[in-house]
Amino acid sequence: MITIIGVGHVFNIAEPVAFIIKQLWPDAVLVELDEVRYKIMTGEYKAAEPSEEQKKQISKLYRHTAEYQDGLSREYGSQTGAEMLIAVSSGKALGAEIGFIDKAAINVLDEVWAEMPFWERRRYSWSMFVDRHRGKRKAEKTAAEFARDSDA
Repeated sequence: MITIIGVGHVFNIAEPVAFIIKQLWPDAVLVELDEVRYKIMTGEYKAAEPSEEQKKQISKLYRHTAEYQDGLSREYGSQTGAEMLIAVSSGKALGAEIGFIDKAAINVLDEVWAEMPFWERRRYSWSMFVDRHRGKRKAEKTAAEFARDSDA
């Protein structure tokens, strides 16, 4: 049996994720996270402070998106990706195989951005700007709409 747990990286849902995993006692837990990002989040991998050249290579889009998620997470009293960390630790505690099934996050946004039409890029940028001012209220409305639609 395969169970997919839908998550939002900014919401405080780590406990429910851990509960579900512990109840299911899976053979494997797969998370939408790349292994390097996981190790950075857990402190297992401590990269040196990036050089100016490396900072230039990290896209502005990636930095802004990460800052946006971190800010929204703080509004919800959470840590960005906390549900992923708890999924891994819960799986490990049960002896489940852990799989990191995402491409390197730093590259994904740049690849998606390159494929987006001009107006979609504008809409994405505008959305991030507006969300900085109405972030939590808008996210709660979207979450409520999603929950209502999934109940149907």
